[in-house]
Amino acid sequence: MLGKVPKFKDYVPFECVVRPGNLHDCIKDVVLSASVDLVLMQADSLPDPAKAAHADHAAQVMEQVGCPLMVVPSALAYKKIKHLVFATDFTDRDPKVLAQINGFARQAGTLLTLVQVYSKAERAQLSSRKAAIHEVEEQLKGSNVRFKLLEEEDMLEGIGDFAEREDADMLVLATRDSYLMQRLFSKAYVKTMAYHTRIPLLTFRQLKKKPCSGCCTSCRKHDAHHPEIKFEEAGINI
Repeated sequence: MLGKVPKFKDYVPFECVVRPGNLHDCIKDVVLSASVDLVLMQADSLPDPAKAAHADHAAQVMEQVGCPLMVVPSALAYKKIKHLVFATDFTDRDPKVLAQINGFARQAGTLLTLVQVYSKAERAQLSSRKAAIHEVEEQLKGSNVRFKLLEEEDMLEGIGDFAEREDADMLVLATRDSYLMQRLFSKAYVKTMAYHTRIPLLTFRQLKKKPCSGCCTSCRKHDAHHPEIKFEEAGINI
């Protein structure tokens, strides 16, 4: 069937790789051997936590690869990307990852909006965040970039609402592990018809310096398996 795909002018050549086992177990080797720059997967909701984890879900696969991973809704029709929304923490960023995301936006010829969601309890830290924004502005000088600080008690709801209001064509995250993606694609969250389920989600792997605010149990579990990594580096606060 794949061999019958018509070769249009802008058609991208591809090849099929068949490996035994599940995707979770073989994706890392395939990415390394083929020097893959981006993994593309279909967006599916995760089963209930009480059930067996699906090793082939994008949330599990992203922890096996070092390159960016894009999750695309299965029924999404292609359209040119005009606006990327990058949900980040201006005070806990990796310049290399930020440069990668900015490079992706430049290559796509799109507007890049960086947004940080904070809670009412975090208002006292606004000055440090605004100072961090000025540093990011210097790094991305000359790029088509906007910056936004947004007060919202629920971080993911805030990100989704902002992306929808701004008519984003893609949501970008830079995280330590799959915790946020697991929450984003949990059945409970998908039932809210979150905006991210209707646009592609692009994730980058980034080491974090600060402890996370919503998944301490996940961090401790990660430390138990990787004792050489300090707790503060295992956080995935965006």
